[in-house]
Parts: sequence; structure tokens; C-alpha cells
Amino acid sequence: MAKQMAAAAGVDTEYGGIGYHGDVAFNDPPISRWFRIWAEEMRQSTTRVVALGDDSMVVQSIGCAVGPPELIPPMGVTIGMRAILSAWKLRFYLDGGEPRRATFRNTLPGEPSAFYPSTLLQGHPDCIVHTDEAKARPIIPSFILMPPLRFGLAGYGAWGKYHAQVIQSTPECQLTAVCLGTSASRDAAAKETGAQVFSSPEELLAAADVDVIDIVAPNYVHEELSCTRRPFAAAFNLL
Repeated sequence: MAKQMAAAAGVDTEYGGIGYHGDVAFNDPPISRWFRIWAEEMRQSTTRVVALGDDSMVVQSIGCAVGPPELIPPMGVTIGMRAILSAWKLRFYLDGGEPRRATFRNTLPGEPSAFYPSTLLQGHPDCIVHTDEAKARPIIPSFILMPPLRFGLAGYGAWGKYHAQVIQSTPECQLTAVCLGTSASRDAAAKETGAQVFSSPEELLAAADVDVIDIVAPNYVHEELSCTRRPFAAAFNLL
């Protein structure tokens, strides 16, 4: 095929699709711990027989009538990027709805890389990628769309203070309650965290809005808190 295209002085227009991990035809991202392919090597790739990557196997099995991945041929013939990029015009299509927003965003402004082959289309003088409004929308981080996960701490010793710092420094999380026994520790926890402070698990359960309980009390009371009295396990996700 590449020889015929070269003999014809290239093709006028190349049409194709872009896979969700940036594959163009079967020019899959090279995934190996043993070697690395640079962007220019991928640009110069020729028509060849390739072993399909795991992602392509899964996508092919989902997107066609064959069914299970084991029925998908493990190898394929692909036109190389050199022949694709030699066409006078490139017209590519990106379907799949909102799940492909990352593909669209990586293809256009992403740094050209062999690990996202569709980024190599950027240097072509006449390349158009067709998409729809759903995929063209900006990607909004999940912590902006979702309310923070509300944490309650059971204990506020050395490990408890460390866990509190981690929770409060994570945008997706919020420390809302601390449960511990001594009044001095409760005063310290209230001052340092700004969270509600309770003297018993039962009191916390009755008054606090918490999604997850993080048990950082001494090891010998873990069983009592999570299994024997089971005040937390009945109502919360436990760490």
C-alpha cells in the first residue's frame, strides 16, 4: 500500500479515526519496559504487521460483534504514520461522546509524542479533526463537580495529627469530626483542626455528618471500635 501511495505521488485525502488512547489506525502507543520509541521514529513508521496492544484488544471486542477479547485477532496490518502524514489532506473523526474528551484535549494541544500517536497529526499543514460539542467541552476535575468526602478521625495522637494534615491538604477531602477520650486532647484537636470534637463514637454518630471514619487510635482499641462495639462499622466506611 505504501509503495502504491508513493508511486501515485501521495493521496489527496486520508480519512481515519482516532482511538481513545490516541491510536491512529493500528499505530498504538508503544507500551514496554524494555524499549522506548521517540516521536520522530513513530512519524517515520511504515506499513507493517503489528501486535495489538491490550487496550486495542479490549476496544475491538467491545466495539464489534465478535464479543470476547480472545476471539479478536491478536495481530493486524496497519498503514504507517509516514504514509498517513504524506497525504495532502487529513480528515480524522473522533466519536464516543464525553468519555473521549481527554482524547480530544490530548490530541490537539498535547506535546507531540509516540505515546499519544494522534499528537503527531499537529504538524500537518491541512489536518482537520471532526468532533462534537460533548467532546469539545473543557475537562473539569472531579473534585470541582463532587462535594468533598467528609472524614471523621477516631484518635488524635501522633498518627492522628498526621492523618488530619493529609486530609485537610487534599481538595477532595474535608475533616469534619474528631473523636477521642481525654479533654486535653479534645481541646487540642478542636484548636488545631477546626473540626467538631466528640468524646465517644456514639456521640459522633449522633451529631456529625461524616462519610468515612479513619481509625487512628492505638492498635489495641481497633477491634473494639470496628468490630466488638461496632459503633462505626454499622454506619461508615472505615479506614
